[in-house]
Amino acid sequence: MLRALGAEIIVCPTKAAPGDASHYVQRAIDLARATPNSFRINQYDNAKNSEAHYLTTGPEIWAQAGGNVDYFVVSGSTGGTVSGAGRYLKEKNPNLKVIMPDPVGSIYYKFFRTGEIDPKEIGGYNVEGVGEDHLAKCMDFSVVDEMVQFTDTNAFRTARLLATREGIFAGGSSGANLWAALELAKTLTKPATIVTVFPDTGLKYLSKMFNDEWMQVNGFALEDRAEIVQDKIQSLSLA
Repeated sequence: MLRALGAEIIVCPTKAAPGDASHYVQRAIDLARATPNSFRINQYDNAKNSEAHYLTTGPEIWAQAGGNVDYFVVSGSTGGTVSGAGRYLKEKNPNLKVIMPDPVGSIYYKFFRTGEIDPKEIGGYNVEGVGEDHLAKCMDFSVVDEMVQFTDTNAFRTARLLATREGIFAGGSSGANLWAALELAKTLTKPATIVTVFPDTGLKYLSKMFNDEWMQVNGFALEDRAEIVQDKIQSLSLA
């Protein structure tokens, strides 16, 4: 998609350590320094990131939910959405709980629970746009009440089921958010309003998680399509 718009693509290895010349953040810093009259948004450490979600995303959720939100479930990379929208929603409802899904291999889960960083627990994962290998300054851990870990399988299978069962075509981070919201719902004993976010479209992942061959080559089991079709037929007959 980016190439079609004329962009030059530089693919950075996910295993590159923060500060390394081949790390994606460092590459962006170096490119900005080498490019005259350039502007680097610096979404990881720019406080305007979370402020934007405090001023827009949070109020939009609150208004559309009619002022009735009990849980806000959203993963983070820069932390802008969970920190900004989460802070706004908590100001509106002090009893609201913010739950943050985090991929296995990300730095956030261990740091949230212990305040420590264990380089040995930082690893690669296939889901994109969530989790991190360094602490982003936009990430406000004080807003988060609980973190839950998820796997690539949790995210991808849920996103694929979201497309085939509900007709909503979203990416892997959306699958992770929905998976965590569904897991939370299983633990509740009384009615509650759970809000989550689908950050992007599935169109960017046609060659990956929505490609059956890619899923199988990377060791991800495919869902039973026949079962899904039967479920749809049953739901239509009940309707």
